[in-house]
This record gives sequence, structure tokens and C-alpha cells, in this order.
Amino acid sequence: MFVVWALAAISGCAGQRSALETLEESLQYFHTHVKAGEIEQASAYVAIEAMDHFLALHDPERNIFVMEEFSVRQVSGDPSSGLMEVRTTANVRKRNSLTIRTIKYHETWEKREGRWMLIKEEIIKPNQGFVPFSRPHRDDRTH
Repeated sequence: MFVVWALAAISGCAGQRSALETLEESLQYFHTHVKAGEIEQASAYVAIEAMDHFLALHDPERNIFVMEEFSVRQVSGDPSSGLMEVRTTANVRKRNSLTIRTIKYHETWEKREGRWMLIKEEIIKPNQGFVPFSRPHRDDRTH
């Protein structure tokens, strides 16, 4: 009986994941769906207020680029704050083209109701670099 209780206690502790682990999982699923062109599935990770911009960047009906590969380059912030910044690089090509172009994205993710959601995504222009934004005031964010 003690062995069963001990195993249950250990598996219960092992089952709890950190905020950073759940963010990494969300990033993996989100970017895998975007790369596969599964925009509806990827949109499950996008906050309502960011949806139009997300679709403008990734919806095949509205965007001429096809994502070939992506990589997460930098994750910054304090996961316990519920707000993280992510820098990704995507290799894209225009439809019917073999020429690959690299695009860098700056994404802002927020933990809402236990889930990480993309709340802002923008393309980093060449020579712009990665400039972390300052955390918005609670009044400035839409929930």
C-alpha cells in the first residue's frame, strides 16, 4: 500500500510542469501548425486582439509567403510574471519560387487562464535588432 501511495505522490509531482515548460510546449505546437499551414489550429494559441494581425502574416489567403522552417532564437522575461517575449526566425519563400528569404519575428506571449496566448507579433525589420518592449500597464491590455 505504501509503495502505491509513494508512486502516486511521485507521479503527481512529476506531472506539474513549470510555466516555462508549458510556454515551450505552446511555442512548439503553434509554430508547427503555422509551418504546416494549419492556420485554424495555430489560431487556438492567438488572443482575439491579435487575430487580425496574425492572419495578415500567416493566412495563405492573405499572405504570399510559405514557411519552410522556423526556429526559436530567444526567449526572455520572467515566466512567473505571465508575460514572455520570443524571437523567432523563419525561412520563407514566395509561392512558386525556390528563393528562400529569412524573416525575424518578435512575439509577445501572455499566460491567460492557464494557457499561453500570442498577444502580439511583428516582423523585425533588417538592422532593427531585437528591442524588448516594456511591459504594458494592466489598463492598456485587453482581456
